[in-house]
Amino acid sequence: MSDSETFDVAVIGGGIMGCTTALRLARGGMLCALVERGGLCMEASGRNAGTLHAQLQQSQARHPDPAWGKSFDDALPLYLEAGQTWKALSQELDCDIELKFCGGLMVAETEDDIGFLKNKVRRERARGLESVYLTFAELRDFAPYLSERILGAEFCLHEGRLNPIRATPALARGAKAA
Repeated sequence: MSDSETFDVAVIGGGIMGCTTALRLARGGMLCALVERGGLCMEASGRNAGTLHAQLQQSQARHPDPAWGKSFDDALPLYLEAGQTWKALSQELDCDIELKFCGGLMVAETEDDIGFLKNKVRRERARGLESVYLTFAELRDFAPYLSERILGAEFCLHEGRLNPIRATPALARGAKAA
């Protein structure tokens, strides 16, 4: 890049979000400059587990303001769309980003937690997430390694992970090629 080049947009940050943004903009016809002070994936994106959450989180669902909870309920379909986007990108990028959707558990340790999870499953299923509540007996069959203190759990099929150390540079290469 020379000092005289002009761009439609500058994307600041070479983490997974910045590289994904640059890729989407470039594929949409924008001339992008991806600006990073260090190397790609050197900050938070290179230090996380690459978890892709789809479930409504406890802190969101238990917020005392009903409007707060509704805003997260309304956002749940976006998690499904994000999962589909990652599946498509995993086929398009130039390397294996180690994308896996094997589901995730949220456990209940009290009767109050059980009620919370059952309500949470109802809310999520109403918005398209494949979530189920597992009783104590079902959970013993599903995940026998969990503590006997766990009374039940929610299983959400849409939980997954990818390898951000592989995905981030692949996204940047894709943006450059676009």
